[in-house]
Amino acid sequence: MVCGQQSLSISERARQYCAVCNGGSVNDTVQLFHHLHTTSKAQQFSPLHTELTQALGTGIFQPYDTLQYYSELMLGKTLYALKLPRESIEAYEKVLEKWEGFQPVEQPFIWSEIASAYLFLQDYAQAMKYYQQVVQSAAFSSTPLLQDGVYVGIGLCFQNRKNDEPDSAILYYTKAMEVQIALNDSVDLARSYLNLGGVHYEQYRDAAAMEHWKMALQIAEAHHITDILGDVHYNLAQLYEEMGELAPALNHYQQYINYQDSLWNRDKLWELAQQKEAFEVQLREDEILLLEKDAALQEVNLAQRETERNTLIGIAGGLVAILLLIVLLYRTTAKKNKIIEAQRQHLDQLNTTKNQLFSIVAHDLRAPVQSLGSANKLLHQQVSALNDPQLEALLQRNQEGIEGTYRLLDNLLHWSLSQSENLFLQREQLALHAIIEQVLYDVKPLLQQRAIRAQNEVPNKQQVVADSSTLKIVLRNVLDNAIKFTPDGGIIVFQLEEATAAEVQFSITDSGRGIAPELVATVFEMPAKKERAVAVSGKTSSGLGLYLCKELMALNEGAIEVDAQQREGAKFIMRLKATL
Repeated sequence: MVCGQQSLSISERARQYCAVCNGGSVNDTVQLFHHLHTTSKAQQFSPLHTELTQALGTGIFQPYDTLQYYSELMLGKTLYALKLPRESIEAYEKVLEKWEGFQPVEQPFIWSEIASAYLFLQDYAQAMKYYQQVVQSAAFSSTPLLQDGVYVGIGLCFQNRKNDEPDSAILYYTKAMEVQIALNDSVDLARSYLNLGGVHYEQYRDAAAMEHWKMALQIAEAHHITDILGDVHYNLAQLYEEMGELAPALNHYQQYINYQDSLWNRDKLWELAQQKEAFEVQLREDEILLLEKDAALQEVNLAQRETERNTLIGIAGGLVAILLLIVLLYRTTAKKNKIIEAQRQHLDQLNTTKNQLFSIVAHDLRAPVQSLGSANKLLHQQVSALNDPQLEALLQRNQEGIEGTYRLLDNLLHWSLSQSENLFLQREQLALHAIIEQVLYDVKPLLQQRAIRAQNEVPNKQQVVADSSTLKIVLRNVLDNAIKFTPDGGIIVFQLEEATAAEVQFSITDSGRGIAPELVATVFEMPAKKERAVAVSGKTSSGLGLYLCKELMALNEGAIEVDAQQREGAKFIMRLKATL
């Protein structure tokens, strides 16, 4: 939870100073601020981050004016929304240092935002430091919304710190609930009951945990708070199972599974079944049509042989009969060519249908695989307290397998879309450094697990022209390939190789064992045409990812290649246009 978010509404502050919204005069500064305001309300965080960074760097604002102050606050909020808590903390601390005394009434809310970011980073000591500053502020006692967020945050710190402080966590959760009841905030109240149940469960107070989780379930069902129903059912199922009450445990497990299955849309399943049935009917009709055409072709062949025999018999009939035979043969050949062309077109249609089916299957399989991964993570979290290394290792291998399957399905989906010309690209000006940071964030747990350092040395201001989604797919596949072949404790570096007004060239280099010279020429070929490489873990790669990278870079009017001169590790070089 982002503490103080409702009180420190940057979007609302922006509206107050936006002349376009308030019907005032329009100039370049307020026009820009109106655009930032509307982008913030739409939660388009990636473009908002780019626009704010560019605007604050151009000097469009007057030094130390109100619009600049709220723009810099908006930058901190945007970085947190992008799940970049360290960068968000740096932005907020710069605001506190630069604008000291400018708006002191808002300092407690900024401290609360910084505390939330430290809580996200699991740095509970720093989080508690800032929460205490908020509690000691003059605004705290008169601001219920601020009290709600701070009490919950402090409770989470006490619950998650290594120190065994359950009573302190319960105290602050209870204070938060009193505020939530006064504010009639059902969502936060349900979460507090869920958190309280978790504290009691960790202290083996099963009866208290059961009571609080049932209250959380009652509130969530009454107010249709779907985002916590799955967690409540799962916790109750596990508790009933530990108590030996298998019937209610099974019931809650079923409710949890039903909740997970809601992600798998039954209408989608029905639609897929309908499409499959239509596809099979079409195949049967095509088979019948092919048989009919084959029979017609056989009749044509029989007629041709009969014509040839008659021609031999009637050759003595003279030049006129020969001429007539030539005309007949010409017409017969033309008819055969038409049949062959019709068959070729039909085969093209079947191939298109096949690609569409691949796309449907890959797309609709991603949801259950992703759901399975989420369930596996929850199970891993629950069994971590058992201190069973073998079970944790098994769950970790399961998670790696699920993530690998999800990436393969994602690659298959985009490959099938590119083959069927249904892949939609929106090429635009992108901040390359920010795109790389987002991709690195997705694999941060894996990098930490294997002690691999990833360095993004691409300058912050470097721009490229590409479609954001497909560029992330390319970077993710190349990065995943580098992680597979880099030993534990290795390093992966993103660097800018060369930048001109027309083109940007950057690279990804790892410290792995590199690519054998004889395999360099086949790296980007279809998987069936090349030898599969064996990763550090001993597993083989499907090879589809790099083939997809080459195609997606081409669709973005760019290119990707392997640096054959690299002697240590592997180095992939990518080129993209610098401007639209």
